[in-house]
Amino acid sequence: MLVLCNAEITILMVCLLQFESQTSFGSHYKTRIEGDSMFCDFYNAQQRTYCKRLKVLCPEHLKEPKVSIAG
Repeated sequence: MLVLCNAEITILMVCLLQFESQTSFGSHYKTRIEGDSMFCDFYNAQQRTYCKRLKVLCPEHLKEPKVSIAG
C-alpha cells in the first residue's frame, strides 16, 4: 500500500507540470469532428500547429468564463 503525504504530492504535481510544459501536444491539422470537439484546437501561428490537449486539461488556452455573483 502506497501512502503519500501532502509534500510528496505537491512535489509530484510540480514535476508533472514541468514535464507537461516541455511536451508538445500539437498537430498540423485541425480536428474534424462534428459537434463539440474534446480537443483544444487552439492555433499557434508561430509554430503553425493546433493544440491537441484535451480541452479540460489545457490551462494555457482554456478561458474560464467570468461568473458574477449578484449580492
